[in-house]
Amino acid sequence: ATGESGLSLLTWNIYGLHPGELQERTSAVCDYVLKHSPSVVFFQEVVQQTWPTITSHLGSQYHCYCGRPRAHYFHALLIRNDSDIKCPTDENVINFPTSTQGRYIIEVSTSLVLPPPLHSVKIHFLTSHIESMDEGHNVAERKSQLKVAFNRMEELNKMGTISIFGGDMNTYDSEILEIGLPPSVTDIWEYCGAEKGKKQTWNTNVPVFRPDRVYLGPKDGPLIPVKFCLVGREKLSKYNCYPSDHLGIWIDFKLKS
Repeated sequence: ATGESGLSLLTWNIYGLHPGELQERTSAVCDYVLKHSPSVVFFQEVVQQTWPTITSHLGSQYHCYCGRPRAHYFHALLIRNDSDIKCPTDENVINFPTSTQGRYIIEVSTSLVLPPPLHSVKIHFLTSHIESMDEGHNVAERKSQLKVAFNRMEELNKMGTISIFGGDMNTYDSEILEIGLPPSVTDIWEYCGAEKGKKQTWNTNVPVFRPDRVYLGPKDGPLIPVKFCLVGREKLSKYNCYPSDHLGIWIDFKLKS
């Protein structure tokens, strides 16, 4: 399950705040990862009870990063050990000091190994669970956090580094329009055709918004998204529930020829 560059990415809010069948649902998500072997995984809504499940299931095949959690739920970034991505020993954490929900960005600086005669290209992976949807303070805080992430992407792109930022953004299209994407950054769902059937990632019967998003920069760089799909639509038959109240996003990439 890889693109022509050998790079594939899965981002998924795994609903750790819901106690129902928590370990079983987390194990099902881990089984999906083991079966399909994405190069990089972004998880949101990890909790202290599920982090050991994730690391015990996936730790032998993935380098697991969770930053410095400041709340009872947090997010994580995983890189497959045998992928074409070099696994650094440490991650960088960008804190949001005015967050009331303990939010932060995990950033991993690495390189994508290319086939001969090429060598490698610098790439940074960034993930976060942006401030939740409550009104008032959270709207301004959410926009501030997104601006920090987009500015970081623009900074990296100006240095000739690829950046991929994804996760649960908890945002509306109108908020993104108000913030404004940097010229070098693209929304991968839009880049891949903006199919309406792949827009709603909150797995409910209520049409709402597009909380889960992935951004790529530079949009005219060497890495091109070629596949965007949603995963997690199948119920766990034994428990009659879905793995999460969110669908996961799977993206394959290829290198520009």
